[in-house]
Amino acid sequence: MDTDARFVRIVLTDTVNVNRVRVVPMLRFRHKVLTKGIGLTPALLGLPPQFDAVYSGAPVGEVTMLPDPSTIRVLPYRNKHALIFGDLLLPKESPAAAAATTQAFPLDRYVFPLDPRALLKHAIHMLQQDFGLCAKAGFESEFILLEKDAKTPVDNDVYADMNAFRNHRVSETLDCMVNSIEDMDIAVEHFHPESASGQYEIVTGYTDLLRAVDDLVMTRIVIKEVAQQVGGFHATFAPKVFADQAGTASHVHLSLWNVSGKGDQNAYCAPSTLPSSFDAVKDVMTGTVSVGMHHFMAGVLQNLPALMALTAPTTMSFERIKPSYWCGAYQIWGVQNREAPIRVSHDGSHVEYKPLDGTANPYLALAGILFAGMAGMRQQAKLPAPVQVDPHTLSKEKRAELQIVRLPERVQQAQQLLEENAVLRSGFGDVMMDNFLAVRGKEAEYFDGLAADEARKVMIARY
Repeated sequence: MDTDARFVRIVLTDTVNVNRVRVVPMLRFRHKVLTKGIGLTPALLGLPPQFDAVYSGAPVGEVTMLPDPSTIRVLPYRNKHALIFGDLLLPKESPAAAAATTQAFPLDRYVFPLDPRALLKHAIHMLQQDFGLCAKAGFESEFILLEKDAKTPVDNDVYADMNAFRNHRVSETLDCMVNSIEDMDIAVEHFHPESASGQYEIVTGYTDLLRAVDDLVMTRIVIKEVAQQVGGFHATFAPKVFADQAGTASHVHLSLWNVSGKGDQNAYCAPSTLPSSFDAVKDVMTGTVSVGMHHFMAGVLQNLPALMALTAPTTMSFERIKPSYWCGAYQIWGVQNREAPIRVSHDGSHVEYKPLDGTANPYLALAGILFAGMAGMRQQAKLPAPVQVDPHTLSKEKRAELQIVRLPERVQQAQQLLEENAVLRSGFGDVMMDNFLAVRGKEAEYFDGLAADEARKVMIARY
């Protein structure tokens, strides 16, 4: 491990997408922690974002966080610190270890069954084992830069407005963010001002799904730390900072690839007959979409109302998802339709999933999407006709005729649907699913009891 770093931050992204950390001096890390791991309380996976109170589980027992050497990166803006992700393991002699061979984690009996990163690994494994496919992804990281009071936006510019770069502090901060992300071996495709006041977006490049999610978590860490260290700003990924402006999302662009000895082939663009439900949009399609991908998308669309509890998991998440705000408020799909929660690209090479934001644990969110898509492939689920307009502009009668329905409008609705969803419960396993619902359910109750301004203040501080 060739690095001049003096300290290693071992990071766990918990159930509610708070990055929990242990910082270890490099000498001890090399000699012990790298191979033996470090102990943690399993209660970390039962904590809400707003304060330290165990909402699920008990403060009893211990798990081992074992660093994954493939993920280590030095922080360029603080080069004495390195960052690495850890996997959670049960002690081999633990009674719980013998019971950990659930349907959720058949690969390793000692995996702690509440580990979000392990769940995504399992979903990726199942995709390859059952379908001969691997997933690749890239993310849009939207965020808002506020002055250090965590209230005042750094500008009031509009979408993609060049004027946003007149502010020297903002420009220097963004430059340092992008340079740091690239120095950590994470590809940056582009960045630009977004719609809300002080809002920006950094788009990270396509890569294998686990690496892409790891890159996303690292990118967010860089954005928040560089914002404060370089510009004196507070960066937030909270989904709805300003009630009367666009929200903040983390759209994922996802594709599936055939895995074979001849090299990878994009399963979206495999030469095949276009499914009949694509006929209405042949004029905007320049590629073809395989039947297998048709079924995958159908599975995601069918399970979307329940999936939203994983991908838009907070009360504030549902303040963002409103009609005609380009975030996907209806259960539809479309080609290049930015009002569709599931948007197929113009060339059919990938799909964009829009109801995802920075309060969601991305490992759990993407695992859920994979489980839903795989269920669609197993069932050979069928897509309805695509919707190529903003569905909110249609009359209620026309929407009823086309069977276009609103997605859940409150997080509790989505949580109830998730609790009842057999596809996602089977993928997650009872232990993981019940823990998630307990933590997020009690969190939603707490935030529903707060005044709007106080809830917003807490979310901006935490996310």
